[in-house]
Order: sequence, then C-alpha cells, then structure tokens
Amino acid sequence: MKKLTSIHKNILKSEAKIQRFHHLIGSTFAKRDDNKQSYESWQNACANFHQNYGALVFHSDNFEGEEDLIELLAHDSANGVYAREFAICFIELRPYYFRSGYLYKKLLRKLKHAPLTQDQLSRYDKIKHAYQQYRHNRINTVDPL
Repeated sequence: MKKLTSIHKNILKSEAKIQRFHHLIGSTFAKRDDNKQSYESWQNACANFHQNYGALVFHSDNFEGEEDLIELLAHDSANGVYAREFAICFIELRPYYFRSGYLYKKLLRKLKHAPLTQDQLSRYDKIKHAYQQYRHNRINTVDPL
C-alpha cells in the first residue's frame, strides 16, 4: 500500500471511534441489571452507537450509507470517483469493527465491475489476489482433532 491518504486516515479514525462505542456497549451491558442508572447507561451507549455508526462508517458528504456507496461505484460523476477511491482505501485497510467484514466482502465483489483507474485497478488486483490466497489457505488447512 502506498502512502496513507486523507481517506485512509478518516477510515482509521472512524474504526477507532466505532470500536470505542462498541466497547462501551459491552462494558455497560455487564452492569445493566445492577440498578436503573446502570441500565440507562447501557441504553445510552446503545443509542450513541446506533446514532453515530452510519456517519462514522460512511463519513462523506458524497454519499449516505452502504446502498448509496454501492450505487455510486458505477457512476461516472465526481461522487462516483470519490466512492470508488473510498472503497479501494477501505479494502486496502480492511478495518475491523462491527459489520466491517460484510462491507469488505461486498465492496470486493462490487469493485470488480466498477470503472476503476489504472492505479485503482492495480491496487484492487493486489488486494483481490491476497484475499483469494487467504481463502485458499484457510480452506485447505486441516484442523487436526
């Protein structure tokens, strides 16, 4: 991967924030039955996570949400150009947080048919090959009992 762009940095910042929100849910969940205040803390943690999740994952003025991002991958507009670069950066980084694996796999499939630049195509092919190698190794690894 080449130098981190502002898109890469934003994805990494979002990953950290989402992980903090998700961790807060887990830590308040353990104590939610102790008293009313603990229960409300857990409810607030859940509400904060759900209110901020979409904005953190899809932190762009160019598209809103997963469906919009997927649709824009095929468009030849400025928003489409940004969406494709965002998607490439996302799969390069492969951030780890709630539901990120599903988005990673979906973007990997959808980018196959997107009008990528030569640089993006090269980056995509490298990631796709590494993912295929990972899947091959994972499937062919025998777990001795």
